[in-house]
Amino acid sequence: MSQHGGFDSPNSPTHSNADIDTYIKSRRKPREKKACQVCRKRKVGCDQQQPCQNCIDRRYPELCVYEHPSADGTPTNPTSNSHPLVDQPSNSFSRLPFDPMVSLSPDHTHSNSETVTLPREYFDRLIAKLDHFQRSSSELTLDIRNLINQSSTVRLENEIGQFQPSYATQPKPHAGSKISSANNTGMHTRNELTGQTIHVGGNSVPAFVMEYGSHLEELLGTSILPAFGLDNESATYPFVGLSDLKQGQSRISRITDLCKTLPGEIDLNRYFTPFRDIAAVVHPAMANIEKFEHELLQFHIERAEALLQGPEHGINEQYVYGKSLAWIGLLFATLASGCQCIDPGKEMDLTSRVFVCCSFECMRLTNFLSNPSLETIQTLLLLGQVISNTMNAGVAWALLGLTTRLSQVLGLHRECRASTPQAVKDEKKKVAWAIMWQESLLSITFDRVPASTTLDMPDSTNLPYDSYVDGGMFSYAGCMYQVCHVGLNIVQERRTPRDPLDTLLQMSKYEHELRQVMGNASGHLKSSSLCMSFKEQLQHWALYLHTSYIMAEVCREALRPKIPHTELSQAMKVTCIDSLTNTVQAFLGLSRLTSFASHSWTALSRALSSALVLGVLGEADSNEKVRSLLSQLLVCLQEIMARNVDGTEISAPIKRWVATLSKLTNGRTNSSAETSPALELDSDDSPYARVDEIIWGPF
Repeated sequence: MSQHGGFDSPNSPTHSNADIDTYIKSRRKPREKKACQVCRKRKVGCDQQQPCQNCIDRRYPELCVYEHPSADGTPTNPTSNSHPLVDQPSNSFSRLPFDPMVSLSPDHTHSNSETVTLPREYFDRLIAKLDHFQRSSSELTLDIRNLINQSSTVRLENEIGQFQPSYATQPKPHAGSKISSANNTGMHTRNELTGQTIHVGGNSVPAFVMEYGSHLEELLGTSILPAFGLDNESATYPFVGLSDLKQGQSRISRITDLCKTLPGEIDLNRYFTPFRDIAAVVHPAMANIEKFEHELLQFHIERAEALLQGPEHGINEQYVYGKSLAWIGLLFATLASGCQCIDPGKEMDLTSRVFVCCSFECMRLTNFLSNPSLETIQTLLLLGQVISNTMNAGVAWALLGLTTRLSQVLGLHRECRASTPQAVKDEKKKVAWAIMWQESLLSITFDRVPASTTLDMPDSTNLPYDSYVDGGMFSYAGCMYQVCHVGLNIVQERRTPRDPLDTLLQMSKYEHELRQVMGNASGHLKSSSLCMSFKEQLQHWALYLHTSYIMAEVCREALRPKIPHTELSQAMKVTCIDSLTNTVQAFLGLSRLTSFASHSWTALSRALSSALVLGVLGEADSNEKVRSLLSQLLVCLQEIMARNVDGTEISAPIKRWVATLSKLTNGRTNSSAETSPALELDSDDSPYARVDEIIWGPF
């Protein structure tokens, strides 16, 4: 009889059907069991890892074990020779790895075994206990968090009384704190003119308003910035040079063309005077305006004498009528700013743009990127103001980054050496603080990390020379330096994740600092009745506007639902609402003094942002004062728009603001709640849920 693989040939008639079946089974390739024991029993998918993800997620990775077939095709069972219950394979048992010294029951253990085999009922019971443990753990975690929040109130009251504010205090991150993804990522919007994607921080006012209307993100994401005056209204390059229109010009020809663009003495003084009396008062970006005015008088004399001898006399490749090209560029920048302080109109707007181009052309001729000077930094600061006032705040932000880097080239981010003349020290320090001043206006609006934090910004004991008045009280500039310092600190603090308790502590700290600054301010800054001149009135309302807005930014976090409901948080909410109201009131006071308020991006943006937040919070429905102020603001904007019917770019954003305020003041946001919605922001009736109706109307 022939042999085949150790078995008689199946063709032999001596074998029965049972023998043939046994032979076929012996030749069948065993099917490997790929899933772990737990996943096979639960009949779920297994990723075949050790341990698998299912066992990890359910928190019993030690139960994840696999069966591996033996050489003869049967599953290996390490306990088959050590326990009488497992002599025959059975589906009612499962193998689980345990410590060999651990015993589940006296009948199902063996001291030399690495695994324990137990009936299915034990296994199911263990799985049920694990599921119960997982649910209990989640409930316990939630209870612990609730207890922490409840105890935070007591700890807050104990710590807040001992808290002493200090400018030297630095943010301290909380180890267990979390921050929302919205605050991390911010908002990405699209500029309608260029199609470019623009990022705005998650703590900006637009992001704050849209936080409770996330379902509108795709619909409004490309159009929300214009409602707050944060979009660039022009795609035109702001620094087109005169030489760009004439190819092949020599350097001296370019300088000569610039000199022809300079207005005569009468017109020059007409533009410079409002700059000195208004723009330089509201934002003193020039280091020493008295010194510059004296130099301007000398320039008039030198130019008059040179023109008597010929149109090109007194002009060379380095100097124009005795002044450097860097100084001429600064002069053009002051003229551009002065044009904006005159009653707005198309003629003044175009004249200002020409002066901007001439100023930048002067800097190009000096190769300002590799050869910056203190005049260059001041020129860039003034140009940034002018460009932002044309409703191109995004361009001004980018230009400010260049300004900050060039200031570092000059060493403005460090203290001067002891041998440096005091006059130079004073000018450099004031320019450094002017950079910080301008960046605080932009950074907190866009919620972007300020570049000027690399500069040495000491505390209030080392402010510039113009920070004090007679009697040791703070001047307008001294107050603004510290208010802007707080604004930059707020932007920095928002980058650090904090729990609600620490957030309230920081809010209280900055609120105290702002109140302390105003308490030490000169009398006319605290009360308009003490103002004795137009300049003092201008300073009073400008400081009132900026301080109120920064105070609102300090307390705005109290409006978020994550902040625990305590007496302090409720007081912060009230302070925030009052500060937003005061910001609108300050803008109205400023606009009654000068038409420059209607051309100042900073004043317009802060007033309109505050008004929009008040409307979204429903304050126009429940607060008569707010409703009256919003109506007055609407009338003011309508008057501004009427003066700009000639098509200047300022009309476009103001038209949007007028439409928005019209909806707010016409009762489009009537609230069904009897109390102020500012205290119920996390409810379904929150005005944030109706932000789309407020801004865009019903669909």
